[in-house]
Amino acid sequence: MPLPTRSVPPLPLRSAPPSPSPPPPPPHAVDWWSLGILIFELLYGTTPFRGARRDETFENIIKAPLRFPAKPAVSDECRDLIEKLLVKDVPRRLGTRAGANEIKAHPWFKSINWALLRNEAPPYVPRRASKNAGGSGAGSGAFENF
Repeated sequence: MPLPTRSVPPLPLRSAPPSPSPPPPPPHAVDWWSLGILIFELLYGTTPFRGARRDETFENIIKAPLRFPAKPAVSDECRDLIEKLLVKDVPRRLGTRAGANEIKAHPWFKSINWALLRNEAPPYVPRRASKNAGGSGAGSGAFENF
């Protein structure tokens, strides 16, 4: 009596179904998005896609266009950098193709000599409050010299 044979289904039937969502962006692409958000928040004091509720904020991130407040006025180069870091289409986002070198080459950073940056003196160095001036810790006035 012949033995039963098992057939293997064709390759397309054995492979996983296509994913309903796109693959996640490369990790560095998220970092460049975060840099754009950070620059925006430092300049304007608010997040660019803020909604009244958390779910509305997420919806704005996905669907709303990037809008800049009227004040403070920023340079065209700064605005361009933020716009390119906050591109929602990951492959088109600044930094996704060539990483940090792509970002460092942006015109907003033209005055920075990246090779010598570690040797530069910072533009501002905060001073510590003296112990005679009211103690230490929260509320001690340690940031009054800003």
